[in-house]
Amino acid sequence: MEKFPPSQIEHISRQQSFYTTPNWQAPWYQSRRFVIFSAAFLLSLLISQAYNFSRPAVFQSSATLLTIAKTAINQFSNPEMLQQAGADLEHVAIQKELLLGPSLLAITAKKLQETENISLPVSEIRDTLDVLPVTGTNLVKMVAEGPNPDILPVLINTWIDVYLQESSVKSEASTSSTQMIIKDELGSLRKKIEAKRAELSQFMLSSGITSTERIENPVLARINGLNESLNLASEERVKAKARLDALKIAIKHGQSVVPEQDQRTISALETRAQELREKIAEMRQQFTDDYINLDPSKRFMPLELKKLESKLQKLRNQGQLVALSQAQQAYRATRQSVQAIQDQIDELSQQAGEFSSRFQQHESLKTDLEGLEEMYRKTQEKLVKLDAKQAANYPQIDIIDRAYRPQKPSRPDYTRDAMIATGGSFLLALLSVLFLEFLTRKPKTPEAFTVPGIHIHTPAAQDAIPQQPQYRNLAAQNHYALDAPLEKQFSTEQLRMVYQTSSLKGRQLLALLLTGLTLEEATLVELDDFDFPNHQLAITGATPRVITVPAVIHSLFEHSSPCPLWKSTPKATAKELAALLACMANDAGITNSEEFTAEAIRHSYIIFLLQQGLRLQDLEQILGHINSVTLSRYRIYAQPGSNLTLSQIDLLHPALKNVG
Repeated sequence: MEKFPPSQIEHISRQQSFYTTPNWQAPWYQSRRFVIFSAAFLLSLLISQAYNFSRPAVFQSSATLLTIAKTAINQFSNPEMLQQAGADLEHVAIQKELLLGPSLLAITAKKLQETENISLPVSEIRDTLDVLPVTGTNLVKMVAEGPNPDILPVLINTWIDVYLQESSVKSEASTSSTQMIIKDELGSLRKKIEAKRAELSQFMLSSGITSTERIENPVLARINGLNESLNLASEERVKAKARLDALKIAIKHGQSVVPEQDQRTISALETRAQELREKIAEMRQQFTDDYINLDPSKRFMPLELKKLESKLQKLRNQGQLVALSQAQQAYRATRQSVQAIQDQIDELSQQAGEFSSRFQQHESLKTDLEGLEEMYRKTQEKLVKLDAKQAANYPQIDIIDRAYRPQKPSRPDYTRDAMIATGGSFLLALLSVLFLEFLTRKPKTPEAFTVPGIHIHTPAAQDAIPQQPQYRNLAAQNHYALDAPLEKQFSTEQLRMVYQTSSLKGRQLLALLLTGLTLEEATLVELDDFDFPNHQLAITGATPRVITVPAVIHSLFEHSSPCPLWKSTPKATAKELAALLACMANDAGITNSEEFTAEAIRHSYIIFLLQQGLRLQDLEQILGHINSVTLSRYRIYAQPGSNLTLSQIDLLHPALKNVG
């Protein structure tokens, strides 16, 4: 705690009541803040309200129309059906352009002059009127805005009447024009149909096409008949082949195979032979063979049986040959029939291909003719429906609501805007008070506090205390100590230790920093900046200057390649050099190596110069531009009354002296 002489303490005790007595305060309505708030509020309110109520009232009148886009054949005949069909945004946009067209507005102005004796230029009418589509419908809202509420409904209703009249005229003209166009289309289509029919007939005659049905033409009909005959012949061939194979199998197995005409004869002979066998068997049961051979009436029976059996065998053999021959002939006949029919089909196939090609052309011509006939029928339907309805290409119009005289202005809303102006004026007044307080704010003076027997004041109140010179100097020194730079100061031994343990690159960097350069300036140093004979260094950057460099520092760069060594890295940055300093401090065993910065080294060099007696103002010759506030902080290190110049002091830091 700061101690004061008894006389000073007594003086402070006598003035204690002066500092502890509360100050007198004026009433709140006389305070500076209230005066400023009131002036700003009233001025802003007056200006804003004057502007608010000086704006002219704008009235609005409107009418609603339902515009209906015409379809291809006028499918809808009333507005309700058209409205249900859905909104046509493109159509509504077109109607807006038509309503606001110059020609329609010019006719409206003329009719106003003639019927209502109201003279308005077209440009003013255009600025007054507007058309607003109703979203999602075919409705349009016709709006007029202006200062005169009596003219607005008259203007809109006249505008509607002119639009209806012009639409009707154009509708009739468009209907007549459409009818003529459709009739011309019908005539053109009729000629095309006749020409296409003649072309089709001529093509049928030249191509031999007798029927529009493909199957009824001779070539294809003959091919179809041959195909049917071929199928039948193929079936007969299969059957004949089956019979032939069956005969061969029967003959192979020894079965009796005879023609049908010989079957009755063979059957009769077999019956006769069977009867003889039975008689011979009965005779042999009654008589012996010798007796039979001696009796002429009985002896002929065995001989007759042998003759019958021989004749039967001969007939069977002959019948087998005949049946086999007949089956073979039948098979050959059916095969020849199939081949003959196939040859005829092959002969007609080429003709059928040519006919098919011609028939395809015929079908193409027929399709073209049918398309033209279909177009002709549709065009006729259009003409019939157009004649029946007399509808126009222009839209049908239904007036939903006409315009009426407005009772009150649509804008501006004076009440709402007045409330907004009042609130804005209030906020502006508050901001004015805050802004003025910010500009005129003074540092807050802490109140004095009392310790029993001694009244101690803060430095801000120290001017009120009579002081001896030595106490004023003590307070000033304390103030300077608080404002001193925050960089750490390194001793000569610490800097020398870092220098000795560093590589050549680190020594070059430390030497430049102990000459007054910043890291940014060190990155810009080039070999050409050194003047070795004169021991000078040209510094570029924010504050260009030329400084005298001791020979010891020059020797570090004179034989360096590159010069300086960090030029080996393209575009070395101040961040990289700062990292190099941290590594150097760590290798030298410096505690808190992160505090070993270029600013701290430069700070140590400045203190070295000032302690020799260098004037503060001469620092800029070595260090470049220094902020006045920063320069004033170094006053505590300067020698009072020092007036030595650069030539009278030692520029080489002790850390760089007497080192290997």
